[in-house]
Amino acid sequence: AAMYEIKVRSIPDHYFKGFWSEWSPSYYFRTPEINNSSGLSLSYGPVSLIIRRLWNIFVRNQERI
Repeated sequence: AAMYEIKVRSIPDHYFKGFWSEWSPSYYFRTPEINNSSGLSLSYGPVSLIIRRLWNIFVRNQERI
């Protein structure tokens, strides 16, 4: 198992110009222990969680613009 911390920030691009946002609050998660040969399928859960979390942060930042 491993412990991860995610922080993101954004900057408007293309038509919108601007400055970097403040860093988001930290989000922590731990990957599960892999004790069998099907461990690859267990990694999809944390990966999809990260993608959903980053998407939610991105959408919230777009609403501020």
